[in-house]
Amino acid sequence: MQEEKDYLQREIERITLFLKTLLRRVAGFTDENFSPEYDQLEKELQAQIDFSLHDLSDMDTPDLERKMMSLPLVHVEKLAEVAFELLKKQRVTVNPRNFARNILYMLEHVNRESSVFSLQRQHLISETKKYSRGEV
Repeated sequence: MQEEKDYLQREIERITLFLKTLLRRVAGFTDENFSPEYDQLEKELQAQIDFSLHDLSDMDTPDLERKMMSLPLVHVEKLAEVAFELLKKQRVTVNPRNFARNILYMLEHVNRESSVFSLQRQHLISETKKYSRGEV
């Protein structure tokens, strides 16, 4: 039983590290390297956690809720951070307001479920609200 718990913990840590690495890569995207890098990012997300940022702009709340339930909170939060970076760089061309609303939903879900308060998360929620209202 302990070995199984250790394995699950290692998997969670491995995927968390993967998501942190993706976040750094997305933050470094430029106009010249966006398309190939984004395509690679999507392939890696699909392979690692069966999640697509492209689909996030079309997802409705029940679909997003089902997707989030299959992921640990730390992964939901990191995915929201990666998605916010894409939104901030204005790389979401299809339904950006819904994309922002879904990011906001993810962050608020983490806020409700987490026992840890995060100023960074609060800042992301505040900024994402601006995008979801079309202010940015």
